[in-house]
Amino acid sequence: MTTFKRHINTSLLPNDIFSYTNAQFYDIVKRIVGESAAELLEIQSIRSPDSLLLIPNVFAILNIKCMALNSLKEKICLKSDNDLYIVKSGIKSLMNYFCELVIKKQDEDMKLLRKKKKLYNSTISSNNADSSDMNETSSDQQQQMSSSTAAKIVRSTSTVPVNENYHRNFILKSITNWCQRHSSKVSLSEGVDYHLFLTRSSDTNFTAKIKLEGSVKRSATHDVAQKKRFHHAHSK
Repeated sequence: MTTFKRHINTSLLPNDIFSYTNAQFYDIVKRIVGESAAELLEIQSIRSPDSLLLIPNVFAILNIKCMALNSLKEKICLKSDNDLYIVKSGIKSLMNYFCELVIKKQDEDMKLLRKKKKLYNSTISSNNADSSDMNETSSDQQQQMSSSTAAKIVRSTSTVPVNENYHRNFILKSITNWCQRHSSKVSLSEGVDYHLFLTRSSDTNFTAKIKLEGSVKRSATHDVAQKKRFHHAHSK
């Protein structure tokens, strides 16, 4: 006898067949196997694809002597002269094919689910790797910027002069600015009106002393005396 390889075409089933129960499920059975087959499943309370796959032989119930099954037996089976019921080959074949469809559909759904899960995990891993690379790059850039900034600060600090000339020029300039702000008639010259002496107290610190000449002292004393007399006259 020639054997043929059966083609299992799961496109006959809805994509969401495993969510079908009761009437929805029985309608699919009626369309593929037949109305009597759907009745056979319904009388056994096989109400979904999952429950169908757990039943080893859906026709086994027909071996039971039961008045409620007689009408169904007459639809599905052939009755022998000695009152034996034999399931019609076409119905049995279609039911087996339907079960194979459901099994293959389940396998396809599981493979698709695993593929999606693998793709999801791969995407998550890739995103985590990209995030890690970005964090490392950002950290390196921050370290480089910090190092560069620190180097600039060190270079900037190291270029500030701390010798005697620097302090001397600063004090002389401060005296000149003070004279300009407080009196347009006062003009003091270092070496003529006063003398500036700097003494190093440490590597970076200096002690400054200013010695005024006689004319500057007398002028300052005269100004103070005039201010006192003016204040005394107006207070009477």
